[in-house]
Amino acid sequence: MDRLLRSQYAEGSQADVNLERTARRDEDVNLEEEFATLESGLANLPIVERETLTLFYLRELSLEEIAGLASVPVGTVKSRLFRARQMLRRAMERR
Repeated sequence: MDRLLRSQYAEGSQADVNLERTARRDEDVNLEEEFATLESGLANLPIVERETLTLFYLRELSLEEIAGLASVPVGTVKSRLFRARQMLRRAMERR
């Protein structure tokens, strides 16, 4: 059962996406402003969360590799990623 749930989670959603509507929304976005907001949000994260996000998304390390570097369990890395994403999302929504 656990493997089934993991595989479904890994596959992602099969929901229909309206690409025209999404593309139109993207045209209204000021990328420079978005990047500045993102940089500011990252700079304001606590070091542990910022480091975890950087290693995972920018350095493209696996959860296991990050856990080894930080000398923490993989579950801790997952928790840090979750918390960092939430904090960054909130920071970007405020702006």
